[in-house]
Amino acid sequence: MLPYRVFIAAEVIGFLKSCRRQERLHVTRWFDELANNPFRVGDYVERDEIGRPIQVVINGKYAAFF
Repeated sequence: MLPYRVFIAAEVIGFLKSCRRQERLHVTRWFDELANNPFRVGDYVERDEIGRPIQVVINGKYAAFF
């Protein structure tokens, strides 16, 4: 069992259903990597509406925000 769990928005599930299997595996592997290291630093930081830092990681042609 991974030390952390990754929760994703319902829109992501719909997106993954529309992807080819290989792309889906690529993205879901990234979720596992994030669960193994949830405190990683992203490629850059954005701020949400109240100023909290949101890490952004570019993974191929996708971007993940956490």
